[in-house]
Amino acid sequence: MDSQHFYYPNEQGARQRPLKPGNYANKQGARRRPLKPGRHDWLYLRIRTEHIGVYPSPPMSGFAASADMGVAEAYVATRRDPNTTPNPVTYLLQGTLEDFLRFSCSENAQWLLTIAHDLCDPAARRGSLWIMNDQYQTMEYVQPTSPLRAAIYEYRVVESTTTVVLRITKRVPSHIRSFSRSIGYGRAMRNSILGRDGSTCWITQTDGPVNNSHICPLRVGDAQARYIYQIFNNMADPPATIYSPQFGILLNSSINHWFDQHFIGFRWIGNNQYQIHNFYNPEVTMPYGNGQWPRDREMEPPFINGWVITPPNPTSPDNPPPGLFRWHYLQCVLKRFRAAGYDRIAHIAM
Repeated sequence: MDSQHFYYPNEQGARQRPLKPGNYANKQGARRRPLKPGRHDWLYLRIRTEHIGVYPSPPMSGFAASADMGVAEAYVATRRDPNTTPNPVTYLLQGTLEDFLRFSCSENAQWLLTIAHDLCDPAARRGSLWIMNDQYQTMEYVQPTSPLRAAIYEYRVVESTTTVVLRITKRVPSHIRSFSRSIGYGRAMRNSILGRDGSTCWITQTDGPVNNSHICPLRVGDAQARYIYQIFNNMADPPATIYSPQFGILLNSSINHWFDQHFIGFRWIGNNQYQIHNFYNPEVTMPYGNGQWPRDREMEPPFINGWVITPPNPTSPDNPPPGLFRWHYLQCVLKRFRAAGYDRIAHIAM
C-alpha cells in the first residue's frame, strides 16, 4: 500500500479513492457519530450526565485567547442544573468492536478502563467500568481482564453522599494550525531535543531528516500545557513553558504530520517502552528515512502499528513522561472514536 495515502472502506467494504491524512475527519466524522447506540456490532462508552461538569465560556473567541486564559478559569467545572439535563446518560465513545480490539490488543477491558480514566478523571482515576446485560437490562461490573464485547459500557464514579462532578478532558481539534510566539523559542527547544536524542527518530530509531514534534500543540499555551502535564502525571511542579524539551520528541519528517494530526499515538506498555498505534491505517509500513531503513535491505519494512520502541536516550531526565503521551494518545482515541454526546458537551474543545 502507498505509504503516502490511506484508503478507507465504503459500507460494502470496497476501497474508495485515497485520502491524505488531513482529510480523514471531514470524510469520516459525520457518518460515524449517531446520537444514540443502534449497532449490535459496536462498542459504546457512556457516563451519567450528572457527573459531567459544566465548563465556562472562554472570555474571547479563538484558540490564541483560549490558550492564554488562566487555567483556573478554563477548567472550573460546576454542577449542572438537573432540570436542564434531558438525557440521563451521555455517550462519549463509540465504534465497531473490531476497531476497538485493534488497539486494546491483550489489555482487554483494562485498555478501555484506562481510556475512561483519562477521559473522565485522569488525576484521581476513581471510576470503574460496567457493562449492559442485554437480557436483563442491568449493568454489571467489568473485570479489567475481561475481553471487550460489542456492548454498552458505563464509567461509574460512586460516592456515598454527593454526586461527583468530573472535568471531562478537552479535545484539541487537529485541523487548526498552531501559532508560535517567537522563532527563538522553537529553535531553543529543537536544540535541546537534538542534544537529548542525538538526531534519532523515536519511531524508526534511525538518523535522518527529523522534525521537532510537539506533544501538546503550541496553541494550547503555557498555562494549559502545565495543567495537562500536572494532571496526567500527578506532578506538582511542571515545566515552565510548552517549549520545554519535555513537551517534544524527534520524528522522521514523513511521520511527523501523522503524529501532529493525532493519527499516530504512543501507548505506554511499561519498562520505559511504548507501542505505536496507527489510528488511521494499520497497514502503513515504516518509512525508509534517508535510505537507512531497513538496515538489511532484503528485509521488508515493518508496520508502524504495533511497533514497540524505547526512547533514544532512555535515562534522560528531559524525556517526556508517560502521562504526556497518555494525553496525546487520548486525543487520537477521541479523533477516531468520539461520539456525538462528547461533542455536545459545552466548551469541550480547547
